[in-house]
Amino acid sequence: MAARLKSLLAVAVVTAFAAVFFGTSAHAVSASDFNPGRIIDDEIFYDKNAMSVADIQAFLNAHVPSCDTWGTQPSGYGNLSNAQYAQQVMGWPGPPYVCLNNYYENPSTGQTSFEMGGGAFSGGQSAAQIIYNAAQQYGISPKVLLITLRKESLNLFSDSWPMKSQYKYAMGYACPDSGPNNSANCDSQYAGFYNQVNKSAWQFRYYYDHMGSYNYAPGWNTIQYSTDPSCGTKDVYIQNYATASLYIYTPYTPNNAALNAYPGTAPCGAYGNRNFWYYWQEWFGTTYASVDIESSLSVTTDSTGSNVYTGMPVTAKFTIKNNTNYSQDIGTMAIAVRDSGGANYDFGNQHIVLSPHQSYVYTATKTFTKEDTYNFWITNYRDSVGWSDTYPSSLPTFTRSVAPFVQAAPTVETPITSDVTNMHVGQPANVSFTVKNNSTRAVNLGYFGLAMNGPDGRNADLRFDTVNALAAGQSYTYTKQFTPTTVGQYTGRISSTQDNGVTWSETKFPIATPASNGNRVSFTVKSNPTLTQGLAINTSSLRAGDSVTGTFKVKNFSGQATSLNQNLCYIIRSNTGGNYDLGCLPLSSIAAGQEVQFSASSKPLQAGTYSAYFSIFDGRNWLDNQTLPLETGSEVKSLQFTVKPNPTMTAGIAISSTNAKAGDSLTGTFKLKNFSTQSVTVNQSLCYIVRSSTGANYDLGCMQLGTFAAGEEKTFSMSRTFPDAGQYTGYFSTFDGSWHDRQSTVGETGSEPTSVAFTVKPNPTLSQGLSVSGSPLRAGDTTTGTFKIKNSSNQAVTLGKSLCYIIRSNTGANYDLGCLPPTTVINAGQEVQFSAVSRALVAGTYNAYFSTFDGKNWLDNQTLPLETGNEAKNLTFTVQ
Repeated sequence: MAARLKSLLAVAVVTAFAAVFFGTSAHAVSASDFNPGRIIDDEIFYDKNAMSVADIQAFLNAHVPSCDTWGTQPSGYGNLSNAQYAQQVMGWPGPPYVCLNNYYENPSTGQTSFEMGGGAFSGGQSAAQIIYNAAQQYGISPKVLLITLRKESLNLFSDSWPMKSQYKYAMGYACPDSGPNNSANCDSQYAGFYNQVNKSAWQFRYYYDHMGSYNYAPGWNTIQYSTDPSCGTKDVYIQNYATASLYIYTPYTPNNAALNAYPGTAPCGAYGNRNFWYYWQEWFGTTYASVDIESSLSVTTDSTGSNVYTGMPVTAKFTIKNNTNYSQDIGTMAIAVRDSGGANYDFGNQHIVLSPHQSYVYTATKTFTKEDTYNFWITNYRDSVGWSDTYPSSLPTFTRSVAPFVQAAPTVETPITSDVTNMHVGQPANVSFTVKNNSTRAVNLGYFGLAMNGPDGRNADLRFDTVNALAAGQSYTYTKQFTPTTVGQYTGRISSTQDNGVTWSETKFPIATPASNGNRVSFTVKSNPTLTQGLAINTSSLRAGDSVTGTFKVKNFSGQATSLNQNLCYIIRSNTGGNYDLGCLPLSSIAAGQEVQFSASSKPLQAGTYSAYFSIFDGRNWLDNQTLPLETGSEVKSLQFTVKPNPTMTAGIAISSTNAKAGDSLTGTFKLKNFSTQSVTVNQSLCYIVRSSTGANYDLGCMQLGTFAAGEEKTFSMSRTFPDAGQYTGYFSTFDGSWHDRQSTVGETGSEPTSVAFTVKPNPTLSQGLSVSGSPLRAGDTTTGTFKIKNSSNQAVTLGKSLCYIIRSNTGANYDLGCLPPTTVINAGQEVQFSAVSRALVAGTYNAYFSTFDGKNWLDNQTLPLETGNEAKNLTFTVQ
């Protein structure tokens, strides 16, 4: 239990002092930062003045836990103290227990704090002094000795009651892995803390002075992964003496598993050099002391990687890192570029100042228009130094110059097209575009094709082609079959890779031209099958008794027969709910590419309004007003139509004249027609009724409707004489055994009149009023008086009473001119004039007026009706 407690205590102490471990110079690191060929730079490794004695002592005080020198602290094993546990249970020596920050040793006598009271004593040197002296004597950084001490004896920095045996081989010096199972086989003549520190410093200096005498040196080296040879080796380019010295001291390089497992272990792991590097990062920060180029110069495009083309932005870049703890002004960096004729295409200069541990990626972009071989190289300019192609330094494995051939880029010469302009789900289409090589050399199109995304965003790429060498000036047409599986919008873009998928070009290679629509395309894919013709009926003018023929069309655009377990039905309902359905089209099997028409006729229809619509039947359920997707969107999904009654009135009630004269014969008419394709029988009469304003009957008669042949039109026409003037009204009445006044057959247009009003004017009429001749008249003169009457009817009439021209003087003398006798016959349309001469007149004033005589009575100032209303019925004249 005490051993476990001791281990936990060590972890707690390390955690408690984590901030001190890292210090202000530490920076975040990961396994990927470890460079096996540059574990630490020479400038840091051999810096003997990196720490003073006071610095080392302060460092030890900060990194060593509070010491239980006399073992009085509880051990965790029963009630025993640490000292009791060590002596009684483990058989270990008793106190004092000396911690590293309080350790002293006399190099001459070998006496230590363990024998001399647990701390400083006369003639003893502190651990800090011993480390400092060794560093000064052999030119090794005190930090290197502290890190080596930690990696070889970590518990001296974590143990609060260490024993003397823990100092015996503190630096791992003269402890080769030659013991059983590759364990440490230490040489006792080098035991002791002073010996270990002094000899390890001596050893590191000796390595430096005799580097060629050992297995490892700067340059390429093959190094084992662990003490077990079967774990394999790694070829490492060692960049400096310090790193080579570490490998001589600990001849193993960590594998990736060991690096990633820090601070733990991994199969075939070696941890000495790994821990040296990690511990240094934690305590002192970076192990580097210079600015370096830490990548090869790359010349690429975003779309084609290291294959570069004209017309595409070419990016040149490399990485510089400041591996020091202070800012570095490295002057001006640039990438020089020359074509085959020496013309300058340099990328821009960039003055760079790097903060401590800062990485900087030099990036510059240029577009080349001329096909040629171009030489690119990294160069630097510093005041008082000039241009240099070797500063900052870099590993030999990092390429500082490249000479790519910038090739004329191939272009997409045509739009991305489909041989099917109206795509449907399951319908195969051939999609194509053409690429042209504009170079003087064969061009590598790589692995390219049309990348597609479906409406749901999922991948629907067409099969890609590999064209590694398209001859100069030649064209290549990419054609692939595309069979969409989903309704909606598909989007496509030309995509390519020339490096097996490391770099992909999306629409940028081959180069887009205006004809290529940016190397993009979109396809709208419709459902399948679809309704290609909506509901239709065979006529727009249907009559009662007709049948209607309804049609629609469905097309399967796909390359496979349909397999929809549905029926698409043509439904017709009357406004009263009557069922006139036409039937269904099975959708279970329509051949590939086939368009099917549904056509069926209804039973005879009655007059009324009808609604037609689709319904889908799946064998169990009816889905009214549902159909297949529409092909164009304008296909009719529902319609209404009207079936008119039959027969109908095509010409309404009419009279031959609406302004007749008494005695005229008038003709009344109307028409009915059967518009059906079938004969129609109507068992009723349609009658033309006429009544005068006094209620007198002047009916014209009836049409017995009976049977109308298909398309037959019947006309009613009857005449009669109207002897009396007055107002008359004509209207329909039907008779089917009973009279139904003012009822009739339905009009064809709805505007056919069903009644008529007309006037029969009086006849004959006074067409010219009273007139006398001569003006002025003198005593002894005579005058001729006239008037006219006219028969405007189409029949001869007899006057029937006398119409007399009366003249009286102002003294009452009679100068009457006479009368038209009552027997006067006036033929149809004839106008008759009365004319008579008076006897000699005497001077005075005279009145003329009409008077009628019916054989018994004289009716003064009465005459026939006036023709216009302006005819003179009386007049006054003077005789001088």
